[in-house]
Amino acid sequence: MVSITHAKVSTIPDGSDADLVRPVDWNAGHVFAGFVLDGDFTEDTFMYASAAGVPLATSPANVMAALSGHNAAEFLFGTQKLGGIVDPTTNQQAATKKYADDAIDTDIATHAAIKAADAVLGHVIVETGSDIDVDANGKITLGGHKTRHQNGGNDEISVTGLSGLLADDQHVLDAEVIAVAVAKATYNAHTVLYATTNNTPVALTVTEQTLVGRLTGTNIAAIAIGIADNNILQVDHASPADNDYAKFTTAGLEGRSYQELVNDISGVIKATDVEVEELSTATYDDVQDYINFFGGRTLLSGGAITDNGDGTVAITSLTAWSSISDSETAVGKFFDFAGGNTPPLTDMTTNYIY
Repeated sequence: MVSITHAKVSTIPDGSDADLVRPVDWNAGHVFAGFVLDGDFTEDTFMYASAAGVPLATSPANVMAALSGHNAAEFLFGTQKLGGIVDPTTNQQAATKKYADDAIDTDIATHAAIKAADAVLGHVIVETGSDIDVDANGKITLGGHKTRHQNGGNDEISVTGLSGLLADDQHVLDAEVIAVAVAKATYNAHTVLYATTNNTPVALTVTEQTLVGRLTGTNIAAIAIGIADNNILQVDHASPADNDYAKFTTAGLEGRSYQELVNDISGVIKATDVEVEELSTATYDDVQDYINFFGGRTLLSGGAITDNGDGTVAITSLTAWSSISDSETAVGKFFDFAGGNTPPLTDMTTNYIY
């Protein structure tokens, strides 16, 4: 109940006014100046006219609800003042300080991004004539770039003015000088790319013990390593030396010294298979040389003979040369004897050792 100490009210039934100075209790059903209170006015209540001439006691929540239905209602916020706003729409003004701060921060960030994009854009050189798009986040999109440049087309790449290898006439980026692609499926292990005719590359498999090369009058091919016709030779010797002879083996060439060569042919080449023909008249520095060569018509080194007493003789190894006639230009024969102790001797017979 609200107590009013001073009030001017009309309480006389005939309608005349009277000044009263007395306490008045505002309760339901009291009549003041021709209107009747509707409801009890208690602590923390407001008077609100729900209809003409009918004051209504109501709560603060009802007052706020009633005011929220009027678009013209405005609230001014001051220090230590309270106000409530429910779900403002996008067309309404900023509702809270936080809303305003967030909006300002967003605007500042967007503006900064656009300024940064403008600065970057100033360093971009475009030669395609296409537009450049910059969005609000500063993302730059270059338009019109081709991922494929056709030879002879409007977007062909020219190497004019380039430096380095591309400036060489042999490195022009034309389709005519680019090798035809070889299918990946044609490549197996140990294959190389080669061409037997122009602009026709193929895969060549290189097997073991082969080299890729070109023999006289032939195309590029895999050439075998071996000792057969049209093969490539390889050395198969741990220590071949200068002035060695070469010996063919199934594994390749072996180096052979003079003594190894002699051992290899011993017993294979007979003395009768070796001969030297004098091509012109011989000249000598002194008589002794002449005697040594022609006196006995035989030069002998080694060849000592001893009797074994059993019908055989032992002969040490020897080398010899013997002429077959008295002519100074006659054919002579050389021979080597490795030595032995089994040559049989026939009684009453001249025996020859050769």
